[in-house]
Amino acid sequence: MRQHAAACGSAILANSSVWTNLKNNYTTILQYTRIMASQRPQLVIAVVNYPNPYPQSLDVVDEIVELCVPLIDTIPTCTIRWVQLPPALEILDQVFQKLNQTLKDALAPFWAGPNGSRWVYVDTYPKFKDHCMTMKVKIKTKVEHPEESGAVHDHDSPEVNFGCSEEWFVEGSDETAKPNYLLPAALGVLIEWSQTTKGMGVYPNADGHKCISEAIWEADTIDPGTTPLKWKLGYGEASNSDICQ
Repeated sequence: MRQHAAACGSAILANSSVWTNLKNNYTTILQYTRIMASQRPQLVIAVVNYPNPYPQSLDVVDEIVELCVPLIDTIPTCTIRWVQLPPALEILDQVFQKLNQTLKDALAPFWAGPNGSRWVYVDTYPKFKDHCMTMKVKIKTKVEHPEESGAVHDHDSPEVNFGCSEEWFVEGSDETAKPNYLLPAALGVLIEWSQTTKGMGVYPNADGHKCISEAIWEADTIDPGTTPLKWKLGYGEASNSDICQ
């Protein structure tokens, strides 16, 4: 997953035609909202960008040690594979940032429309940074040691969460696979091994949707250039929740 994620992310970032086509598609969609605005005076169109559901690259370094060290006989192969995760996450984060910038660039001509309508850009990306998906990984190994008259040792990791403890994403399905990257064991012969991954949700959960709705409300009602703050549409009360703070 880590190797494929890094390679896929790098290919996406380097593919200029993909980003050009994406901007054109965004522009087409926004043109349809301009038609809507011409028929509905004072319409406000909130354009919401994309939160990154994956953890930040610097937040998973300690977890690599926590996962690999308890495996004892497969520490080297485990570490070699998992140290690829931070750079892969960094590339994926760059993809989301470029995705959001492409959306913002497409929105640039649409700030004011007919009949008092307008578009507002809603930046949810920074609000979700500490509320990414959960990514709970557990590895089990069984190693035979011929040098110890065939003794068999079980070395299992704890369940390690590489993601966020307060996630705002719906959990995906649990997956169990054979982590063949553990082969060969540094000591002995690896005879049984498995990896279970839980979480990996990519769709906002109830708290995530609440934050998005608050971000839309704030983007539409608060004028950040005034002191004290003035309400763009004359609303006198803020949202009842501060979940996005």
